[in-house]
Amino acid sequence: MVSLAPHSRLNPDRRDFPQLAVIVLLQFPERAVAAKAIIEPKFLDNELISFPAMALERARLELGHMAELTESMLSKVEAAFVNRI
Repeated sequence: MVSLAPHSRLNPDRRDFPQLAVIVLLQFPERAVAAKAIIEPKFLDNELISFPAMALERARLELGHMAELTESMLSKVEAAFVNRI
């Protein structure tokens, strides 16, 4: 358990934020949210490992899928920077 001694200083503006988050989650465990995957693989299949040619083709398709997701994210980030006030 993380304890906050009177002399300890947590400064959220620095790199102490993860420690602060742990302290908050320990104080309010009922509010903790289970982690879930935001993006799942679309083409990968563990059963294709025994068929290298098919597995490589699926890996190639997955790389294309990841590139599309990355391109979409970058365009949203660009719009956020252009439209900020």
